[in-house]
Amino acid sequence: MPRQSTKVSITRQQKEILLGILLGDAHIEVSPNGKSARLKIEQASKKRDYVEHLHQVFCDWSPGNIVAATNSNNIKFSTAFCTSILFYHSAFYGDEGRKVPRWIEHSFTSRSLAYLIMDDGGTKSKESKALYINVSGLPRREQESLCGILIRKFGLQAKVVKDRQYCRIFISGYSYEDLVALIDPYILPSLRYKIPPPRKGGISKASQEFGVLSDRKDKSLDETTELPKR
Repeated sequence: MPRQSTKVSITRQQKEILLGILLGDAHIEVSPNGKSARLKIEQASKKRDYVEHLHQVFCDWSPGNIVAATNSNNIKFSTAFCTSILFYHSAFYGDEGRKVPRWIEHSFTSRSLAYLIMDDGGTKSKESKALYINVSGLPRREQESLCGILIRKFGLQAKVVKDRQYCRIFISGYSYEDLVALIDPYILPSLRYKIPPPRKGGISKASQEFGVLSDRKDKSLDETTELPKR
């Protein structure tokens, strides 16, 4: 029998993290009777620190043990089924697959972005300060919607690009300093390879010209968002 839990309280921190990972690799599974759901996490075994961290974040959702995934080199865990999580399934999944909820712009924070990048982020090259977010599970129109949030809310230069048969989000190196200021407080030490290292000469002229100043970025965040100290 699946582990059952009728309801859990979702903290602000948990919500912000959940919004990021549900756009990444996390999954919501609905119970057979359709009345509850559970969170499922699966990552490569080399990201054990990250999986253990998420296990701790959602420890009050009665997660099971972290175990090896079948037929892969991944590790995984799932929470108990509960009614509180069911809302997120209807929000992130539609008839055509995964989607970006329209209301997410108000609630998506720098912490949400950091966890999305820890899930699916990657550098363009050793020399570049650009970054990719590999959300190929989202249809292109949903990726475009997410890009709009990154542009309007955080002032990042972002666009959807096609890589062979798949699409992914590209964040320009011009936005490097602004991006790092947003997500750096939340990136785990073991996942710092997900973002490019600092520029050798400090902030580039291109970033000063094209990047968005922090005071504009602060105003774009809703009043309930906690902007990390730089």
